[in-house]
Amino acid sequence: MKILVINCGSTSVKYTSFEDGECLDKREFSRKEKPFSRIEKEYIEQAEYDYFALRIVNALDMYEPSFLTDDLLQSVKDGASFAPLHNSKVLEIIDFLATITDKERIILTFDSEFHRQMPTRAIIYPLDMKLVSKYKLRKYGYHGLALESVLSGIAKERKGALPENIIMIHAGGGVSVTAVQSGVSIDTTMGLTPVSGLFMLTRSGDIDPAIPLILQQKENLLPSEVLSILNHNSGFYGLTGSKDTKAIIEKAKEEKEPFKTAYE
Repeated sequence: MKILVINCGSTSVKYTSFEDGECLDKREFSRKEKPFSRIEKEYIEQAEYDYFALRIVNALDMYEPSFLTDDLLQSVKDGASFAPLHNSKVLEIIDFLATITDKERIILTFDSEFHRQMPTRAIIYPLDMKLVSKYKLRKYGYHGLALESVLSGIAKERKGALPENIIMIHAGGGVSVTAVQSGVSIDTTMGLTPVSGLFMLTRSGDIDPAIPLILQQKENLLPSEVLSILNHNSGFYGLTGSKDTKAIIEKAKEEKEPFKTAYE
């Protein structure tokens, strides 16, 4: 059996192919600025795969790994309002896969599944509950598939035994910290969207909730333009003008500002 696993991150798309559980090939395509290209499509088409498995960052209340359906596709589209950097990329790929294969061969897996057992106190927002219910406003949590993979590796190293309490840090273009108790997520820094929590490469993380409204009023911006600032022009990039974390660290060591402040 041959499977192509597709991981759509915020800055890149990673492809890993397997046959009978053995890794055959890995490929990564930058998606910081480049669109879904013909080269990427040709890579998908180059071999006969039995299944395609895709990471979905947010599909609202969908959790269990599932074959693609029209309802599930709509949930991924609805989830794009909360995870635009990720869902937009994966929707392009799903649309392309639908032209070359059957839905029964496309499997969707969900980042938020790992966090579905978080207690109510960890997921609830102190807002008007009518609005919370209407728009499904809650802490979903992200990076779950990566965290599950790490836990699997820890369990293997410890012959099946996990430490009772673990703090897990995922640091890439996106950053999150998750508290895990007895193998179960009990709280995490990312909430409704992947722009929340700690500040990241280009994302702001948690800021005063009035700031987006102030920017919208002062700069006469559309809501989508404010979201673009929070997602694409904030974080390390907003502070320093650089997306190269290695360069930021080196300049911080040289006591250069604003790199020193960003690193601290």
